[in-house]
Amino acid sequence: MSDTNAFAHRLKTVRKAADLSIYALSKKAEVDRAYLGKLEKGVGDPSWSVVQKLAAALGCSTEELRAQP
Repeated sequence: MSDTNAFAHRLKTVRKAADLSIYALSKKAEVDRAYLGKLEKGVGDPSWSVVQKLAAALGCSTEELRAQP
């Protein structure tokens, strides 16, 4: 699995475990909803600042989002 696909898988898994929709997470993390949807599909590689925003909104560490499944 590529790093981008691994990130996409972890992001979706952690988001669902937090019981958040893509819309709710996008609002909470202040990240564009369409961009977040693309990240979950493995399209693109997020910047470090976006990873930090997502981790903070999800209540997890950046390492947890970037870890291999």
